[in-house]
Amino acid sequence: MAALYGRVIALVFAIGLLLAGGFGAKAETYDEALTKFTADSFADTDEAIGGVARSGNPLAVQVIEALQDGRLLFSAAEKKVYVRDEAGTLLDAVNGRPIAGSEPSDLQPVRINNRLRRSIDAALGGLTLLAPDPARRLEAANAVFKSKDANALPTLDAAIAKETDPAVKTAFVEARAAVVLFMPNADEADKLDAVAVIRERGNQEAVAVLSSLPADTPATVSRAARDAVTSGVPCRTPGTGFRWARCCCWRRSGSPLRSA
Repeated sequence: MAALYGRVIALVFAIGLLLAGGFGAKAETYDEALTKFTADSFADTDEAIGGVARSGNPLAVQVIEALQDGRLLFSAAEKKVYVRDEAGTLLDAVNGRPIAGSEPSDLQPVRINNRLRRSIDAALGGLTLLAPDPARRLEAANAVFKSKDANALPTLDAAIAKETDPAVKTAFVEARAAVVLFMPNADEADKLDAVAVIRERGNQEAVAVLSSLPADTPATVSRAARDAVTSGVPCRTPGTGFRWARCCCWRRSGSPLRSA
């Protein structure tokens, strides 16, 4: 089952790469992406996170979780990346197997900052969008909604197309809307549709997204988002797909006021 799941993830990410980059584009391999972790550069690490996630390699989740936990190590001299598992064993990140012989003398952890933490959250969210467990898919959708990372868009589209759970599908659509709303090259009409979708989410996170649009957002979209916040965001009953009738409205401060 794990092997089948890995193949499904690989297929979906391959489709996403074709959609995002065109059929003639050369996809970066898992090994090539790993090497960027050895550069000890935040920019290269960001590229490595995206490359590993898009590679479809079954070890991608293990590597990115290790990075999140401070267990992803590299040797600058050998240009190799390693994972320290929770038992303390050093694994070769290329194949996931324990290393033979002694550990490299120059091992050091891959550094991350707040921006990279958001990239990590987005990557892990994207990698679990197709998990067998609906609760994990829902958690992944919420992670992408918060990160708004455009790298997750191809996988989101594939996940939306196959999702059968109504609540999870709604969360996927909302996550996609958040991504589109923050994409600088997205069509204005698509951004306006995204505002409407996020307004229907009806919680503090929706208000936070609609209140923090980038400075380069088209004026019509900014106005629609502002109107959505100030005129009242409909609140959904927690844990369900249903909204309370006239449950609350949002003041300019973003705080809820319940009404009859």
